[in-house]
Order: sequence, then C-alpha cells, then structure tokens
Amino acid sequence: MIAPGIIESNRRNSSQRYVTAVFTTAGMELIITGQSVQKVAVHCNQALAPLIFDVLKQHKKLAHVKFKTRERKPGI
Repeated sequence: MIAPGIIESNRRNSSQRYVTAVFTTAGMELIITGQSVQKVAVHCNQALAPLIFDVLKQHKKLAHVKFKTRERKPGI
C-alpha cells in the first residue's frame, strides 16, 4: 500500500527519514522509512537506476534525509 504524500524531513521534528535504494534487475526499489515504511518500485534500465538515485541524493529539499544502498539481484 502506498500512502500519497511528500517525502520530506521536518527539521522541527526529531524523527529522521531514511531512503534505502535496493538495486534489482528491474531497476530499483526505494524504501522510505521514518515513522512508517513506504516502498516505491522504479522500473528502469540497470544503468539508469544509480543516476536517478544520485539526483535524489543531491536535491536540496532532501538534504536532511539519510541515504543508503543495497543490491538484490538474484542469479548474478
């Protein structure tokens, strides 16, 4: 289930937001955690997925969000 809303970090609130990119053979899956967990699947080229993640990390509105990466590629 995906709850619609904006992924942001509230500076006034002490809760930290984390975005984990899990690179798969179909692109990547973004796991957004904080007070709740939300998963977003991004279907794209395997070469394009790291570029998309780098753009997210460099965006100024996501400066207070912590980013991590993992890989889940079965058969490789």
